[in-house]
Amino acid sequence: MLVSDLRGKTSVLGDIADRVPATTVVNAFELFHGAYESRESTANLSATRGLLASLNVLGLGVKAAERAGEVLAQAQKAGEALEIRDLLVGCISREEGLPLLTYNVKHFRRIPGLRVIDAGQPVDM
Repeated sequence: MLVSDLRGKTSVLGDIADRVPATTVVNAFELFHGAYESRESTANLSATRGLLASLNVLGLGVKAAERAGEVLAQAQKAGEALEIRDLLVGCISREEGLPLLTYNVKHFRRIPGLRVIDAGQPVDM
């Protein structure tokens, strides 16, 4: 979702401008990784830093880490795979009591207690 905003393809952040938008340190990592990999890394790094400066960046605390460990263990026992970055993002959001706005709803539905909002639909938070 943030990548789409950076590329000017969507304005989801504009749709929630009346709230203090937040992201996680994991998402920040993903944005920086993409910027450094890109052909226009200088411009993309600047845009990434600017975007992140406008957001509340949430870290991985002990409660979210514990929840992620629990959810991953349960998924593994059930023979299911979970992408670690998505798991961390979802558990950080859950422990902060915040809904998660994403285009990848399917990736986050398996995290118990996490409110997932489809960014492809009208935003109603």
